[in-house]
Amino acid sequence: MIHALVEGYVDGCLLTALFRQIGQGHRKLVVHDARGASNFWKSAERYNAAARHKVMVGLADLEQAACVPAQLSTLKGGVSPNFKLRLAERMLESWIMADRAAFAAFLGVAPARLPLEPDAEPHPKKLVASLARTSKKRSIREGLAPAHQGALVGPEYTPMMAGFIDAHWDSARARPFSPSLERACESWSKV
Repeated sequence: MIHALVEGYVDGCLLTALFRQIGQGHRKLVVHDARGASNFWKSAERYNAAARHKVMVGLADLEQAACVPAQLSTLKGGVSPNFKLRLAERMLESWIMADRAAFAAFLGVAPARLPLEPDAEPHPKKLVASLARTSKKRSIREGLAPAHQGALVGPEYTPMMAGFIDAHWDSARARPFSPSLERACESWSKV
């Protein structure tokens, strides 16, 4: 059994799918949704401490942190070797977008509209919402694009993204376009 800490529900869906796809599906993954970045980093201290005794997994967004080492340095005493913590650059949506053909088909946009280097996008979630606004699919426009000023994403963002991950997302297609996903796959395939 492996205990995993994630920032949100979609992250948990992706982590579960990823473990299955990299050959770790036989491992029971117990996912704890921290419900946000600030809660994640508070809980990460406990997971890091528990990793002294057993393997623990963590998945968070790098967000606007300067770099991965700077973000990881916030953990007291450094990261335990058994805390397999990975950060998606800049956000988990970059890993989702990296499966370019499947995600473009899901969104109803041309694959050429998706970035070749999604890890380099400054705010992948905003890009997903922007692409959704131009979708030829009404359900995508209404579900993923913000419905009102000030909202970052649409009202059905979480269930629609989780559904895409579960039914269509493929890490093997995504890995060549996302170095941070590739590093996560390499790390987690050895737990």
